[in-house]
Amino acid sequence: RRDASRSSRHHIDYMDFFWKRVMIPLYDHLGKLVGFAGRALTADAEIKYLNTPEESRVHGNKTSFQKRRVLFGLNRAVQAIRQQKEVFLTEGYFDVIAAQQAGIENIVAASGTAFTAEQVHLLRRFTDRVIIVMDNDTAGQEGAKKAVKVAYGAGLNPRIAPLPRRYKDIDDFIRGEAEPLTAFHTLPKMDIVDFHLYRHEIPPAGADARLQVLDEMLDFFELESSLARKMAWMQRAAERLQLDHHILEERFLERYDQLRHERNGRVHNGSAIDIPTLFIANL
Repeated sequence: RRDASRSSRHHIDYMDFFWKRVMIPLYDHLGKLVGFAGRALTADAEIKYLNTPEESRVHGNKTSFQKRRVLFGLNRAVQAIRQQKEVFLTEGYFDVIAAQQAGIENIVAASGTAFTAEQVHLLRRFTDRVIIVMDNDTAGQEGAKKAVKVAYGAGLNPRIAPLPRRYKDIDDFIRGEAEPLTAFHTLPKMDIVDFHLYRHEIPPAGADARLQVLDEMLDFFELESSLARKMAWMQRAAERLQLDHHILEERFLERYDQLRHERNGRVHNGSAIDIPTLFIANL
């Protein structure tokens, strides 16, 4: 609303909350309308997207809309997710709309927010295999890495499916491919090691650049509970980055000590060293 004054009288002018916006209805996984998203029609709008305020009313009924608990498109994707035993996760409403129109049914979006723990737990009802497909810009790639961390933290089995670099997002991909359904389902599904190596020129020029890539990977290795998988990841990374295994040992132990310090003694000192010792002994 806008407050205004005419002479000595005060009055209030009301304006639609979603004025000059494309309306996108938001449903929960059961198909119940829980809110709306509104995309600005003009490029100069200060806020690109507006969502139904939390604790608001829809169709006259009070609703506790919580964006972090909603996955856009899930109500239409549930059956396909169960059948195919995997779900594609992206970031945009219109990416999901375009994909589902093209026949890619098992796809959802994080409702214009970062992938949350609540959304992960919702997906776990239907599958533990999440394939993350984000935009090809820097923000999209960073969003993919954050989504992987959230998924691993909740016990899911995430993969990342990077789009060909000539496409900026899924909508662009679908418009550019002659057979988008086939092309989409044949995208490479990478684990976190292959994704990091894919993002960089491998092997990078110079030792410092190689160590930087390795350090980025170590942040994700900590999320993996399987020692055998950690070992396989580290061996593959060392080979591709052309790093000596002694450097790998040193880097891993430095990172492990840092994490143990950050946990402030929550790991028992008597047994903590057994993990990296066993790990490195098998490199």
